[in-house]
Amino acid sequence: MKILDQAKKINWLHPYRRRAGVHKLDLYLRRTGPEIRRIFHMDFNNLLALADELDVQWNMDDDQFNSLGQAVLWLTLADARHGTNHIKKLKEHALKGVDMVKGWDRIDMATLTQPQLASLYGAFARAVSFQMPTLFAPLVIERQLFRHTKLVLASKYSGQRLEKLFDTVITPVEPTPITQAEIDLYAARLKSRSPKQLLAAARSHLRRHSWIGMRFVDDKPRSVESYLEQLSSMKLSECRKQIRRYNLKFKRAKDSLSTILRKFSSQERRFLRLVNEYSFLRHQRDLFRNTVYYYSHFLFHELSTRFNVPLQDLLTYTLEDLNKLLKTNQRLPQLEISSRRKHFVYFLNKGNSKLYSDSKTVATVRRFFTNLRTTEQRTSSNIRGMGSFPGIAKGTVKIIRLTYVAEDLQAVKHGQVLVAESTKPEYVLAMRRAVAVVTNEGGLTCHAAIVAREFQIPTIVGTKIATKVFKDGDKVEVDATKGIVKKI
Repeated sequence: MKILDQAKKINWLHPYRRRAGVHKLDLYLRRTGPEIRRIFHMDFNNLLALADELDVQWNMDDDQFNSLGQAVLWLTLADARHGTNHIKKLKEHALKGVDMVKGWDRIDMATLTQPQLASLYGAFARAVSFQMPTLFAPLVIERQLFRHTKLVLASKYSGQRLEKLFDTVITPVEPTPITQAEIDLYAARLKSRSPKQLLAAARSHLRRHSWIGMRFVDDKPRSVESYLEQLSSMKLSECRKQIRRYNLKFKRAKDSLSTILRKFSSQERRFLRLVNEYSFLRHQRDLFRNTVYYYSHFLFHELSTRFNVPLQDLLTYTLEDLNKLLKTNQRLPQLEISSRRKHFVYFLNKGNSKLYSDSKTVATVRRFFTNLRTTEQRTSSNIRGMGSFPGIAKGTVKIIRLTYVAEDLQAVKHGQVLVAESTKPEYVLAMRRAVAVVTNEGGLTCHAAIVAREFQIPTIVGTKIATKVFKDGDKVEVDATKGIVKKI
């Protein structure tokens, strides 16, 4: 089979798992290669996605992943030498994408003609492509960039002191977007006493943070009612306490980083600050992408209504399929839609994409990757990962499934151990109810690690197989000091 012959030539990285459908993958991957090349001057054009419903295993070319990590390091070193900042350019590029769709919530989509909808759809596709450098570059910072950071710090420090200072350098010194949203909510509560003021505060907060929970255009933004309920339940004394805590926390973080930097040359200081900025970008990128999805979800709901195609069916269309629908009213056959909703393989090879939804190809590719990773021990009752915040906790497991994220997050009870592929901003409320958090993916600067340190939750990231080993209701002990999770 041709797809296997091509896949065997690639050194595949351990997969990421994400919730996605055909349309999201096609949007991301059609322009990823050109966007990465434009900034980092390298090829990043091999990826194979294997999907069961919306649970997608993203397999990336490890050699290209490594090359991107090297390119990120080289650009960061060049910036440190010349006083430039390519991270700022990445953010500006992403914000240009946001500007392409901003204000779509004020458009009456039902009044637009089909050509006008096609024009908006083209703008949406470009807006998403502008997010790709900020999506992929922060994924590789824990490779060459962090290794070089340790070398820089090791010229002045050693031992446990080195590890502590390294943690300071890679921890954002500004509130991440989801933390800023929480701080803003506390501040809004302090200014709002009457029911009318609380309602106005809820509306204002939703406008400012409409991106929260918008992982793609089929998600629903939070409602004014949900924020009003949250604001009404908040005690003024607790709001003051939390704002003071955050102010002190980030002041100390800035002071600690400034103290560390004094021992280094101006070029080394610029480098270390850029590393800290990259760590922050890993979280800020969610704000950019999710804002695009918020404004664009109005367009997709109109497309679904206009063409009488259920939204989840519409998201099985490729970019080419959707353009045909917009220009010639050509719909995908229902049989093909059903097949793509069940499973598919999306293969990007040297920049050329191919979609397969037949059972034979999907089964063949699944066997290939299963055999490739037979060394993983999925039946062990003990697994290891990287501790993000130390501590020992016991509780029953609650698995967060990619195809039922909202429902599973809502079901997390106080004292349970939250186990997931990875975490996102919308996971935070559930994480705070959990006694501990364990993820398959992640490293020192992933979302779960930052939230763990922020709220002092024992957390282990990067286990690779936690969601395969454990099931709902298992009793486990999480030793985040040693990085071990075991059944009890």
